[in-house]
Amino acid sequence: MVRLADIPEYERNHLMSKLLPPMGALPWVVSTKPLAQKRIAIVTTAGLNFREDRKFDFVDAGYRALPRELATKDILMTHKSVNYDR
Repeated sequence: MVRLADIPEYERNHLMSKLLPPMGALPWVVSTKPLAQKRIAIVTTAGLNFREDRKFDFVDAGYRALPRELATKDILMTHKSVNYDR
């Protein structure tokens, strides 16, 4: 995530003026199995899709499941943001 000090002042002021609900306690579960025996998911807003897929629209709230045998050369990150380290 980008640091507030690293973005333009107008964007920093815009973000700081947002009214956000307070965050409650962080959810946590006790691990009962080794990671190799678990099924996990990674959720991102980077707009990842395969080269042959249509790109996400600006207001698209959908998702795409990426297979585990994914080759990084076959995916694109289609959302642009100062928060993403390309």
